[in-house]
Amino acid sequence: MKNDKSKDVQFIRPINKIKAKVGSGGLAADIIDNAQKIVEEYTKDFPTIANTDLKKIADAIEELNEGVKNQDEALYKIHGAAVDLKSNSGMFNKKLIEKMSINLASFTENLKEFDDQIKEIILAHYNGIKVMIDNLDNPAIIKHGETVLKELASLIDRYYKKKSKEE
Repeated sequence: MKNDKSKDVQFIRPINKIKAKVGSGGLAADIIDNAQKIVEEYTKDFPTIANTDLKKIADAIEELNEGVKNQDEALYKIHGAAVDLKSNSGMFNKKLIEKMSINLASFTENLKEFDDQIKEIILAHYNGIKVMIDNLDNPAIIKHGETVLKELASLIDRYYKKKSKEE
């Protein structure tokens, strides 16, 4: 049996305030041109932003090498910087760097210890990302990026296979 109360429902449509504020139609060509210039200038900032994140990774590795008491905190810094690199490279449409950063972030996400093997994997990612950032305008280097990415993923796979055999 159908509920007769459904007839008593009153739908209220809100006023479209955005349309009243903005109006209808497209944007003027000069506004679009100015916005495009800002986007292009902002993308030039990517290496600066990415290098800041890489410095965080390098600093955390240095802390770990010096025998910092709180390894979890240093590993968390590496993971956080990898996540920042992932999001920034995605925002700037640097897909290769984004994928490398995802690899690093996934690897460091649940690390509880730091040893020479882990250090080598983190450094390999660091160096791979650094080369890609430093050569964004060099298509000869960038074209080999997929190979580097596959090797980094393979490095992590080999680490986990070796670790599972040891356990």
